[in-house]
Amino acid sequence: MTYAELQFIKAEAALHLGDQATALAAYKNGISAHIDFVNARNLDAGQTPTQITATEKAAFLADTNIVPATLTLSHVMSQKYIALWGWGHNEIWMDLRRYHYDPLVFRGFAPPTTLFSDNGGLVVQRIRPRYNSEYVWNRDALMAIGGLATNYHTIELWITQP
Repeated sequence: MTYAELQFIKAEAALHLGDQATALAAYKNGISAHIDFVNARNLDAGQTPTQITATEKAAFLADTNIVPATLTLSHVMSQKYIALWGWGHNEIWMDLRRYHYDPLVFRGFAPPTTLFSDNGGLVVQRIRPRYNSEYVWNRDALMAIGGLATNYHTIELWITQP
């Protein structure tokens, strides 16, 4: 977990509480920290890619399309997605499921239109148990929770339900 991720989580929580000032400060901190993180990682192992300059960073943070006067959940989740790309896929997927893959929260996102037939037109909510795991060693427990159903992977998680 990075400092940037924690700041985006703080911004999200503050928005849910209606605290725009705290949300905006945490959001800016998250973006700034992620840029610093990228620059630092770009120097690892003797790499020499072009760094994001202080001027470019300041211009990015001054852009009202990126940091608006009134912050929305969509802004936070977009920057959090960018910051987590590459190592935070589990958190990204949790966010997508928590907000029900909502294109108003995840601007520009649209679920695929062609889905596996067992999905019944629904997006995936969980990973199905593998055939050489619970299916072999814990079948009774899977049966008790509906884990043998062909659409088990599309059933919403308890944590994402209202």
